[in-house]
Amino acid sequence: IPTVGQWEYQGCYQDNVNQQRTFFWQNFMNTDMTPKKCLDLCGSFGYMAAGLEYGKECYCGDPANIAVQGSQKVDDKQCNIPCVGNASAYCGGGSLLTTYFWKGDPFYSWNFPAAGSPDAGSYEFLIGGVCVPLITSQAITGKVTFLEKWGTGPPNSTGAYELDLSQIDNFKAAWRQMHVKTDIFCAGGLTLPDKAGRQLNVGGWSGDSTYGVRLYTPDGSPGVPGKNDWEENAAVLKLQQGRWYPTAMIMANGSILVIGGEVGSNSAPVPTLEILPYTGTKPLYMEWLERTDPNNLYPYACVLPSGGIFVAYYNEARILDENNFNTIKTLPNIPGAVN
Repeated sequence: IPTVGQWEYQGCYQDNVNQQRTFFWQNFMNTDMTPKKCLDLCGSFGYMAAGLEYGKECYCGDPANIAVQGSQKVDDKQCNIPCVGNASAYCGGGSLLTTYFWKGDPFYSWNFPAAGSPDAGSYEFLIGGVCVPLITSQAITGKVTFLEKWGTGPPNSTGAYELDLSQIDNFKAAWRQMHVKTDIFCAGGLTLPDKAGRQLNVGGWSGDSTYGVRLYTPDGSPGVPGKNDWEENAAVLKLQQGRWYPTAMIMANGSILVIGGEVGSNSAPVPTLEILPYTGTKPLYMEWLERTDPNNLYPYACVLPSGGIFVAYYNEARILDENNFNTIKTLPNIPGAVN
């Protein structure tokens, strides 16, 4: 079909060149695939290119993907598989895409301020640093905490600092040295939704540090140094399973969900979820975490306003029930990956 609305046929293009999809967003329409149905779907996602394949597969992407993936145009006659929802139209071939581009107004546009203009913003040098931080967090006091790798000797230092932004003209007064007890390298962190704005850090690099649960209660005020430090006591609170590269997320009920990770640096997977504080429930095994290791480290997770927990890991995503953590819905694969 030469045109479908404002979509125009571009030709028959290769797919799976060097085992790579030309267009990444994959959708299956096993019983009702038509060019219009596929193109409408891609347009609703904001994609301006679409490819139809095997009579029932719909792929969405951008025109530039063709050149980037090295896809070549072939004879139109090779895209000869009828669409399962409209036998009078062709929907690609074997690893061949009946390809359309959107020719209407762009679904999106990018407007960038001119370089050097006030709207473009700028970077400013504030103060010399004292470490290469792995985690930085804005504290409720207006100060900023810095956590770095610690415990393996020089050039690593104490592993923790706090920056008072009101003192950036006074290097010595601006930086307060703090301390952690175990190595926070590749730990997970967040700020708790309590009045104190406590900061939580879990997991770590290897050994005891992977079980670490660290808390800091910000104190002091701009210009007034705090006295509190990071607290960690494995005899009182620790993870049930050691984790390197875990994710920590605040649930709607205030509990902390800790997801995935590995036993230690580049070691075996820890394909489970656990709750902080400990509720008496052992870590729950998740097949999807084990199957996608090591490409799922630091999975992205958030609470959905409609209920459930959204989790994105590697190139997959799903919605979990917030009560039993069973999968409510498995979502289409993500173009590219999020690892």
